[in-house]
This record gives sequence, C-alpha cells and structure tokens, in this order.
Amino acid sequence: MRYTRLHSLADSFEEHKKIVDAIKSKDKDLIIKTINQNIQ
Repeated sequence: MRYTRLHSLADSFEEHKKIVDAIKSKDKDLIIKTINQNIQ
C-alpha cells in the first residue's frame, strides 16, 4: 500500500507521535480523535 497523504517522513513522524502521546495520556476521547484524524 502506498501512503502519499503526507509529504515527508517528518510529517508522518509528527502525526504518529500525536497518536502515541494521546495513548500515553489515557484520554479515550483524545485517542479516538487523534486516530480518526490519522485515518482520514
């Protein structure tokens, strides 16, 4: 699967870091929101 929504590895890293940070926060609503933003 080719992933072209983001233009650089740094963009991808930042987006996935937000997901990890949300998981660490244990805030269920934030986790869901962050993951949904990632898959759209």
